[in-house]
Amino acid sequence: MKDVQQTISRLRHSKKILKKVLIDLKAQKTVLIHCKQGKDRSAALSAVVIALIFNTNFEKAAAFLRSKRYGAEPEEPVTRLAATCKPVLERLKVDAEIVKLVASFNLS
Repeated sequence: MKDVQQTISRLRHSKKILKKVLIDLKAQKTVLIHCKQGKDRSAALSAVVIALIFNTNFEKAAAFLRSKRYGAEPEEPVTRLAATCKPVLERLKVDAEIVKLVASFNLS
């Protein structure tokens, strides 16, 4: 539970990190998102990035991530995190700076 609380706290304050990740991805730089174990926190932040770029919801982004990265599950922790990640993701989707960065990907 402590791990989940730390993840929630970090996601709420991750706009600066997300901006850096989006800028680097747009510049076609290699980006490594990691945490101590490399499953819960990094998977949650990666799912948020995927959801933003591909304009999808957290659950679909997390499912995509799990299909591509063994061990980046986690089924149960992602399910618990979804309740917190959804509102964070929705706020990020209307944040002017994030919207501008995401629009620059032009994936359509």
